Amino acid sequence: MHVQAVPEDDFARQFPYALKAPQKLNRVEYFKKLWTHPVTRAVKQPGWHTQKDWLRTGQRIRMLDVIGDRLLGDLLFGNREGTALARAISDEALGPFRAWERQQPYAQRR
Repeated sequence: MHVQAVPEDDFARQFPYALKAPQKLNRVEYFKKLWTHPVTRAVKQPGWHTQKDWLRTGQRIRMLDVIGDRLLGDLLFGNREGTALARAISDEALGPFRAWERQQPYAQRR
């Protein structure tokens, strides 16, 4: 797991970057034989390869269907070691709200 403190003077730059919408997609492809890129002349051996590419307009629109109605807390997740970190962040961020929500009369709750 990679966790690193962000210096206060760099926080204003790092925070919006973490909130930006996805820009690229990763695709896994299998090449049966030696493949050469027509422009860059890069050679790929047979086997599985990951490709990174910019999202196209239609793919960006589909992403709105996936993330459009979710709150920020619903989009935060962790994988493997990051799961505990994501839960800790969520618990700390939502703690005051959950405490307030518990104090509300039942009729006012969602």
